[in-house]
Formats: sequence, C-alpha cells, structure tokens
Amino acid sequence: MTMVIDASTFTQPDNLADFIFESYNFDYASGVLSLHYRYANGDQFCEKIQFPLPLPHLTHAAETALDQAFRLIFLLSGISYFKAWLAPRLRCEAFTLPVDLADFLQTVYVAGLGEFSVQNKLDIVDFFRFEFDKNARFNPQVLTLSHRHLVPMGGGKDSLVTLDLLKKNNEQVVLFQSGNAETITRVVKETTLDVIKCQRHIDPALFILNEQKGAYNGHVPITAILSSITVACAILYDFTTIVFSNEHSASEGNMMIGDRVINHQYSKSFEMEMALQNIITTMISPNIKLFSLLRPLSETAIVERFSRDPHYHSVFMSCNKTMKVQAHNRLSHWCCHCPKCQYVFLSLAAFIDKESLVEIFGRNLLDDADQINDFSALLGIAASKPFECVGTLQESQQLLAYLALKEEWKSCLVIKALAPSVTFDPAVWKSLFDLKAPHNVAEPYLRYLQESQPCH
Repeated sequence: MTMVIDASTFTQPDNLADFIFESYNFDYASGVLSLHYRYANGDQFCEKIQFPLPLPHLTHAAETALDQAFRLIFLLSGISYFKAWLAPRLRCEAFTLPVDLADFLQTVYVAGLGEFSVQNKLDIVDFFRFEFDKNARFNPQVLTLSHRHLVPMGGGKDSLVTLDLLKKNNEQVVLFQSGNAETITRVVKETTLDVIKCQRHIDPALFILNEQKGAYNGHVPITAILSSITVACAILYDFTTIVFSNEHSASEGNMMIGDRVINHQYSKSFEMEMALQNIITTMISPNIKLFSLLRPLSETAIVERFSRDPHYHSVFMSCNKTMKVQAHNRLSHWCCHCPKCQYVFLSLAAFIDKESLVEIFGRNLLDDADQINDFSALLGIAASKPFECVGTLQESQQLLAYLALKEEWKSCLVIKALAPSVTFDPAVWKSLFDLKAPHNVAEPYLRYLQESQPCH
C-alpha cells in the first residue's frame, strides 16, 4: 500500500529573501575547501571540507576539472543551509549557472527535500527557482586517470557486498570515508584497505538557528553531496571509477502527494544516479564514471550475499543513529528500535540462524511486542513505508511470510501477530534474487553480479 497524503494543509514558506551562493575557495596547502553562503536579509554560513594531504601536482586540465567539481560540491552542499529558511530565489554570485545545471539542481533540491517538506508541512514545489544564464556553458575536460575504484564506505552491509565483489575480481579498490563516525572507522580498519578520508565541517551557526531561532530542519539528500565530494577525490587522487552501493529498492518512494512521489532515498535512486553522471560527463570530465554496482539487486538479494561470509557480521553497522552529524548525538551500537534496525534484522533472519543474529544485535527484535506496529509499517499494513533506507514493501512482506514458515522464527511475537496479513509466494520470493532493470552497470561489472548469483 502506497499512502497518498493530502497536502491541502501545507503552506508556503514566508521568507522572501534570496539565498545566495556567495563564493568558494580551495587552499591547496591545507587541502581545505571553503564554501560561503548567505541569505540576503542576514544569516551567513561557511562550510569547510578537508581533503587529505598531501595533494598531487595536477595538469592544467585536471585543475580545471577539479574547479568544476568544487562548483558542484558548492551548489549541492548549499541545500543544508537553504533549508533553514528557504527562499523563492537562489542566486549564484560566484559564477553563472548554465540552464542544464540549474534544471538539475532544481530537481535535486525539490525531490531531495521531499521528506523535509512533508515533515514541515511545506509546499515547496513551485516556491523557489535557481537563477541561470542561458549563455553560460560547461567546460568538461579530457583527463588521463588510472583504472582504479573509489568505493564510498558507510559501514553497512551494502558497501561491504560491493567491496567483496570488486576484490574477488581483482579490481584495484580504495575506500572513501566521510567523517569520523566510530562505526565506519571500525569497518574500514577491518577491511585493511587504503582509505581517503574527507571531513565536512558544517557551520555551527546552522545548529544555533535550529536550536534557538526556530529554523526549519529535516532530511537533506546527503548522498548527492557526498557523491560530489567523491568526484573531486577522483580527480585529486587518480580514479576513473566511483562505485556506490545503492540498490534497486532505493528507487521506490515512501508516499505520494497527489501525483508526486516522496522518496527518502531520492539521492540514492536510479534517476539521481543517471542525472548526476550526465552532469559529471558534461560539466567536469567524460573520463569519470559513477555508478552503483548493486543497482540490479533487491535489498533481499544483497542481504543474502552479505550473509554468506560472516567475516564482517560482528563489525558492520546499518543503524543511522550511529551517523548523526553532531558527535554527541551518535550511538556506537544498534539502537534496535528504528526502522533501519528492524528491517536489517528482519532480512538477515531469513539467512542467518537466530542465535547468531541475536548476538549481532544484542536482542531479538522479532520477539518484542512493542515493535509490532513498527514492523507492520515496514510491510505497509497500517502506515506508509518509513522514511528510512529499507527494502520495498513487497520484500518486507515476503521476508516475514518466509520466516513464518521457519520453525525457529514462527513463534516470535512479531511474526505471530503479522503473519496472517501476508502470504508467502514462492514465485515472488524467487524473483527477489533476479537481476533487475533499469541499471547502469556495464561489463565486466555486470558479469561479477551474474557469476555470484545464488541458487534460488
């Protein structure tokens, strides 16, 4: 069931001051990219992004491409500050925007703030526009880069499955890490691979606005921002290929507002992936490829692959409460109450024995009566799909129905309560392990997926 919500109670923001992309600059000696934004009526922000030293000597073409990548980071990172008050007009004083780039940003900002707009009951679709110059042009550069793979590591099962596929096929891999979250650092260390670690320093003024002045707050398309940072890393540290781990399920929305899909995972969706690759090719360089290796896989198929090798079972972490922006709000363990924890537990239960799974989480989430309603939301029984990175409603339904047939799980309270609402379908279950379209996975990577298909 996909919920359609009534937006008649939504209102437009009342801030009429322009949001301005003021300037950006990169200090090559320190590796710090500074991003400056302001509202025309007052608030100013400066975000800093630290790139690891030492930095290599770049050709003129690479310097030009890097500057273009910094512009993309500048424009996408601005959404964190734009959302504080919102504005009807977004102006870039640092450079002029070609129309195609303005259209791309318009889509990312509207779709990427979809969840934010629902939670704040704001009608933003036709509220704001990016200024552009119809005569502005892109300046993509031809680069000579090494055939190496930069793999963003979030510490969860998905990126570890991607890593395993690439390593087994002898591809050269270096990890990308954003931030200092303990859970990610722990997994990165366990891989023993080299890592490029970048640190975003969000302006503390933003948190003050949220806490003291009632600014708007909510979800932003963080994967889009991190993707732009990986593009700069590809140029700086010599990579042809950026390999993300976003699955087929990420393209499914959570709810509808009229005919508009609201998707928590928009910046992980196939639509976003293709739009971003187009911007990379036409704005920065046609020699940099960004794609998701797991796009043809369902969440269930990814979990099945992850379950095969227990090496990372004790260290991986998919709970987003370990990834909070402010360090004092982060957990270092599974919270065992959020939709992400619940979905990961539900899906892993189909492939890992109960004793091992309870050891990973510290408790049996499926035997907790207080979580029945939460699990019913994952199934789409009584509510919309949670605003989280979880599998499709169909996957959750089939997973629970499958567990209801298993002796060690069928007596658990959540299974007993929800099993009458779902029906196990062997054909649907089998289809969860098929490679799915659409995707942008070319050879030989598609062959890596095909060769590792399970026998279901």
